[in-house]
Amino acid sequence: MQKNLLLLVFLFLAIPLFSQVSTGDIILSLNGNYMKTNTGGGVTTNMTGTQAQNLDISLSGGYFLSQRVVAGIGLDYKLDKEVRSNLVSFDNFVQMEIMDYRSHAWLPNVYVGLYFPIVSKLYVTANFRMSYGKLNAGYTTTYAGAGKFVLGSPATNYTYTSTGDARVDYFSNTIYPELLYFVGAKTSISLGLGGIQYALTDWDAGNAEVAVNFNPVYWKFGVKMKL
Repeated sequence: MQKNLLLLVFLFLAIPLFSQVSTGDIILSLNGNYMKTNTGGGVTTNMTGTQAQNLDISLSGGYFLSQRVVAGIGLDYKLDKEVRSNLVSFDNFVQMEIMDYRSHAWLPNVYVGLYFPIVSKLYVTANFRMSYGKLNAGYTTTYAGAGKFVLGSPATNYTYTSTGDARVDYFSNTIYPELLYFVGAKTSISLGLGGIQYALTDWDAGNAEVAVNFNPVYWKFGVKMKL
């Protein structure tokens, strides 16, 4: 069984592709995703909502070690903006809380990819990327409350604001598939199909998470160019 597996790997690396890429080629890639969502929930006396915008852009350069294996370096930029709201009411009192949250990060990375031909000019790739950088986050929260005059008690009205910020390590490993189609001898378009990610957002606290997401809203569109 192990010998058969090694033979398949050898054949995969040795058999030429449809001549779209060659050993020694250099390829530049640019892809990204922008997503805007609005969510809400709760009941009449306790309502929540979130308006979010997320931007993810990647720039990379790779070198083909063979016709099927590419390795390279890149830089990712992530930007997240969220407005979270909560409305609570009981008896004659109402409180509104609104949080404006923002975060961004520049993430240098290294990656390796395997190219699988489907038909001429069309490929599917399997990629592994390792990224590390600093995540900068901050928030501003505004609280407001109002209460009516009831049974001799004075009306209660208040407004105040709190702020905070943080700068933490961000480390991630990502496995992701991609479709690639060559529209010319040196130019191709790509579609990232989601992936599986392990992310660690703070070394000291050990805040880690695993995300498995192939939802089309997270797919990335891009272009690649051979030099």
